[in-house]
Amino acid sequence: MKKNFFYPILLLVGIFIFDKIFLLDSIKKYIKSDFTHIYYETREELFEQILKDEEVLTKKKKLLIILGSSRLLYFDAKELQEFYPNWKIYNLSSAVTTPAYYYYYVEKIFKAKLKPDLILLETDSNQFNENSPVFKGSNLTYSFSPSF
Repeated sequence: MKKNFFYPILLLVGIFIFDKIFLLDSIKKYIKSDFTHIYYETREELFEQILKDEEVLTKKKKLLIILGSSRLLYFDAKELQEFYPNWKIYNLSSAVTTPAYYYYYVEKIFKAKLKPDLILLETDSNQFNENSPVFKGSNLTYSFSPSF
């Protein structure tokens, strides 16, 4: 009788552990059906790099921030810097964005007291289409901090 009592408890503990494993951030990013969150997470890390960049803070180089949709996402900032060596270029573009995403980062830039020499904004007509299925799911889920 005691054996049968422990099986449900072992089953519940097993399910609990299985659930906790799939809630780990390192696992979640591989099981989501929408990978757009990866772009948004890496953009937050890149923004933190801008705040620590000595060349930007001391104004040794001009600062260019690129904000755009998937069209500008794959522009390599390091490659652009080869053409413009006096500039520090950061590409904060992300897939599945709306103008609110740009506003979010522009507001963060000014709150951090950064003074970019140029902000390049790119937009797409789909960003203004309320019936676009692509923009309904991902954008608001991953792009903004709760305080925004």
